[in-house]
Amino acid sequence: MCNNCNGGSEGCVADVVKFIDILQKQVKPCPKHEGCDKPRLGTRPPSTRKFNTRPFILYMQAGQLFEAQYGTDPEDTSPYLRVEEVECGCCKCRVLKPVCESPGTRGGKRRLKGTDYFVTIDLGCCCAIQCMEDTFIKC
Repeated sequence: MCNNCNGGSEGCVADVVKFIDILQKQVKPCPKHEGCDKPRLGTRPPSTRKFNTRPFILYMQAGQLFEAQYGTDPEDTSPYLRVEEVECGCCKCRVLKPVCESPGTRGGKRRLKGTDYFVTIDLGCCCAIQCMEDTFIKC
């Protein structure tokens, strides 16, 4: 059963996504701290890198990974999301596309790229969230 604003608590996944939304709007570097609830975006100063996103993936109540479309090809799906807005237990997220910086090389570094595809999610229907390393996404 999914929680909503009329039924009380929005749930811990909704709370974490709201927190990430607030962080992304502040865009300040911070000390390294593990987890989705790290108090600021980025790494320890004096990093010259700028961060504006804490990407995350969601798991549904049955344990399956949530994925969304970012293109017209059925293969164009990604579990990586960037929160854009949160309201009443739902969030609008930008779908992030994984891109390999060194294609064809072993151990090529993966980065995420913003797309023009969005999805609205009832956060009360999600049971887990996993955050990725903070990054900069050109939106």
